[in-house]
Amino acid sequence: MDRVYMDQMDLRTLIRFGRSCQELNSRVESYMGHTFTVSRYLEPVLLPSEHSSFRHLQYDTGLVISGSTVLHFISRDTSWRPANLDLYVELRRASPVIAWLLSAGFIYLSRPFDDDYETAQSALNKAQHILNYNKERPGRDNCRGVQLAFWRNCHFITLYATTHSVMEAILTFHSTGIMNMITHDKVYSLYPNATFGHQLFLLQPGFDFKRIPWIMMKYHAIGYSFACSLPQNTPAQFHAYTYRTSDVKNALRVSYHDETLGKAIRIKVNLDPQSGSVFRSGMRRVGDSQCWVFKLPSLSVAEQDQLIEGNTWSLSTDKLGCLHLSWNRLEYLELGGFYTSVEVPLFISLLETILRTCDTDSALDNCLLNNVKGLLTDDEVISAANKHPVLSALWDGLHIDG
Repeated sequence: MDRVYMDQMDLRTLIRFGRSCQELNSRVESYMGHTFTVSRYLEPVLLPSEHSSFRHLQYDTGLVISGSTVLHFISRDTSWRPANLDLYVELRRASPVIAWLLSAGFIYLSRPFDDDYETAQSALNKAQHILNYNKERPGRDNCRGVQLAFWRNCHFITLYATTHSVMEAILTFHSTGIMNMITHDKVYSLYPNATFGHQLFLLQPGFDFKRIPWIMMKYHAIGYSFACSLPQNTPAQFHAYTYRTSDVKNALRVSYHDETLGKAIRIKVNLDPQSGSVFRSGMRRVGDSQCWVFKLPSLSVAEQDQLIEGNTWSLSTDKLGCLHLSWNRLEYLELGGFYTSVEVPLFISLLETILRTCDTDSALDNCLLNNVKGLLTDDEVISAANKHPVLSALWDGLHIDG
């Protein structure tokens, strides 16, 4: 009986319902335990017999599931299904993932215009070559990774091998609505109140607005609305800012034909998302109090954090009043990968101090992991480091002082 009405509740309502009393909390927890299962987000793409080995693969490589797959999983909306399973992993850890997919019978689908991409591994090698080339030339960063497609029994998997942090790839999504992910042991939603409580996506200003009509139509058709932070007033002398704002507003004028209603629908966009309390500026961390986190059944391996919760970012307001996401890259391979951080130099200095006090002869022992995680998740340290506001990506390419 609980499932009948709890299925109809959005995530925010469900959580509030469970907080009403101890009995309802137990019933909501039971519902979530039976609803948010591994099989729900892996089937039918992966067979039940493959679920355990896939999660171990996530544990070993830091592979995460993200995109519309996780949005669908958390929303529990049965009116639509994601077209494919989106996987994200750092480029240097992608080879075991490719090997696992191929051994499971998935076929790599090369792109027609990429003649030299004969295999998934050759595509990966080319991206790695470009990355190595750029590292030797400061200022060059034109390789964000490689996208690989796999197919088996009418089901598709898209693997994104990122040259930097997986979190950076997620934070550069077109909107906050799909900034959700599943690791080997937890489900995270970075903006659950906006996405599942208000059904509101904050569009990323730096996103390619040539694709935005398709994105908006896709998600508006399944019940989501949109906001985009644009300056309400810009200095008269900054003509380039004004022109850019006008171009974005024009791109956001999107209409589509709704076959169910039999008429054209005009998508409205809130251009001042700061007018309410849905999006609050400030420092954020994966797994903080503003995230929704659901713990999955434990794997049969020793408990060890993958430090995903060490990634931080900031939702900031720039000098023209534009709300946007910002972060810096923390490349520290002794910690097992790349991270997003609000301030890099301070963290590197602090991390080096910790590393010198631990036995680093063995691979990332528990002492090191616990100390590093404690540092990376220290809100006071992170807040103190976040001193340098930056301009929104909306203004990329505009060289204007003032």
